[in-house]
Amino acid sequence: MAAHGGAGGGAASGGGAPKKAAGGARRLSQDKDVMELLEKLKKASKAPEQAARRIRALDAMVHRLKANRRACQVAIDEDEEKLKWIEREEEALAVRLRPLRARLEDREATAKRVRESIETSVAQFQSVLGESSNRIMSTRMKAAHHRKKEATAELRAERGFSAAREASPHLQGVPRTLVKR
Repeated sequence: MAAHGGAGGGAASGGGAPKKAAGGARRLSQDKDVMELLEKLKKASKAPEQAARRIRALDAMVHRLKANRRACQVAIDEDEEKLKWIEREEEALAVRLRPLRARLEDREATAKRVRESIETSVAQFQSVLGESSNRIMSTRMKAAHHRKKEATAELRAERGFSAAREASPHLQGVPRTLVKR
């Protein structure tokens, strides 16, 4: 305190109570300053501990990263070996698959030609079937008309007269609308 009090502070200078009170306030302010300095020293002394802790944490993180990198590299190497094996298997299968694919393409082309041929044949058959059905109908109609004409001719020959409406004496003068057919 002698360093801060100076030459005129105390009872010897003849001051009294007011100087004592001023000296007490200075002492409180000095105590606060000392406490602040001590706090700063504590913080400064913790800095190396914190730095050491951070360095250890950083070393542990670097160690984990290196371990992870090694594990990833091992996994990559294993995966590359698997890919090489898959490529070899794929090539072995492709060697057997190529002739099968060629045969399949030939068979598909043959099947397409056969389908087209069948469709053409079915269309021709249906056309012939339709035409023959039409011919059968027309032949039947012609045969029926022919038989009717023959029967009429035979009956006329047997009777000696015609039974046609135009030749009938009973239907002379009767309007055609009243005669049932």
